[in-house]
Amino acid sequence: MTTGPAAGDADARLSVMLMVLGVASVPLTIVAVGLAPQGARAWIFLTGLSLTATTSIWSGVAGRRALGEGTSHTPAAVAASIVGLVVGGTAALMAVLALVGSLR
Repeated sequence: MTTGPAAGDADARLSVMLMVLGVASVPLTIVAVGLAPQGARAWIFLTGLSLTATTSIWSGVAGRRALGEGTSHTPAAVAASIVGLVVGGTAALMAVLALVGSLR
């Protein structure tokens, strides 16, 4: 008799994939801001930070869900949860501060 994959394995894989996308979007945002014309830089920066925050926080939530359901990829889910929530929280805070600064 064989057993199937653990209930949280799909969420663990999703969290790692989203973590990589979230962390990779930081340098992409920097490059996009550098290549953008002067007038559009603030909104490109805010959009990039918002996408980074959303993807990374989603990674943390998916990793936490994987840990709650039980997964055979526990170290990957823990790492994706921690990195995703730290990067996402930092990007969200930077986005809020940049938005407030751009509206002043």
